[in-house]
Amino acid sequence: MDAQNPGLENTVSDVDQLLAALQEASRIIRERDRALEDKAQTIDLQSQQIHAKNAQNNELRKQLPWFKEQLRLAMAKRFGRSSEKHRAQEELFDEAEVLVVQE
Repeated sequence: MDAQNPGLENTVSDVDQLLAALQEASRIIRERDRALEDKAQTIDLQSQQIHAKNAQNNELRKQLPWFKEQLRLAMAKRFGRSSEKHRAQEELFDEAEVLVVQE
C-alpha cells in the first residue's frame, strides 16, 4: 500500500467489507429464491390435487340422485304396500262380510 496515502488503505478495507456483504446478500437471495421455487411447486401440486378432488366431488354429486332413488325404491319395496295379496289374508279380513251374508 501507499505509505503516503493512509486513506487508500481504509478505502481498500471498505471495498473488501462491501464485497463480503454483497456476497452474503447474494447467498441469502439465492436461498430465498430456492425456497420460493419450492413453495411454487408445492402450490402447483396442491392446485392439481384440489382440481382432481373437485372433479371427483362433482361426479359423486351427479350420482347422488340415482342413489337416493334406489334407496327410496328399496324402502318402498321393503316397507310399502304389497301389490300381491295372499288368499289367506283376504279371508282373514272378510269376517264382517261373511257375517252379513249369513244373516
